[in-house]
Amino acid sequence: FRDQLPGQEVTVRFYNSEEDAALERYMIPDNQLYINQSAEFEKIYVRIDSQTNGDCLSIGPYLELYVYLLPEFDLPTKAIYCVETEFVEVGVENVEGAYTYQWSDENGTVISTGPVAQINTPGIYSVIAVSDPGCISEERRVQIMQSSLAHLNQDRVIINDGGESNSIEVLTEDIGDGDYEFALLGISNGYQDEPFFDNVPPGTHELSVRDKNGCGTSSL
Repeated sequence: FRDQLPGQEVTVRFYNSEEDAALERYMIPDNQLYINQSAEFEKIYVRIDSQTNGDCLSIGPYLELYVYLLPEFDLPTKAIYCVETEFVEVGVENVEGAYTYQWSDENGTVISTGPVAQINTPGIYSVIAVSDPGCISEERRVQIMQSSLAHLNQDRVIINDGGESNSIEVLTEDIGDGDYEFALLGISNGYQDEPFFDNVPPGTHELSVRDKNGCGTSSL
């Protein structure tokens, strides 16, 4: 305001209404954080007085305040990366506006600036959204967990047969990073958590190991 009145020493004060400005009452303090009185838009009345003779030079709604909402969106809290694939795609959901984004890993390195990030390393990843007026959202985080297809071969299977009760056991220590369930197709009653089957009838059977995280099924 002072730049628009060259050569004059002026005092500039702010008010919520024209009447308050005219009566010089309820001035908005200029040394405090101002909290808007209206949700989205508000006019602030400005009173400009001459410091030379104290005359009021102007009163008007010269200051307009616009209040923009923070960007809003949802993000899954967890996602699975299957090591047999190139990456897992994680994206924002229920977006309520047109935003730009910034995805970062645990070291603060930016990995994507779009609504979707392609991730191939376990860890905690964060994303923020920025609206056109420059409002920054709260940070959202997603945990990427690693899983894999079961690595199944004869060396990881123990077969006990020829006795009164035949059994098949899967050695699970080295079959992969997944969370697995097991089945003897056509023999067992669906998949089970235990890698052991007893009372197995004679014959040739198909052993199936399925990753509960969705990374696939291996058979032997």
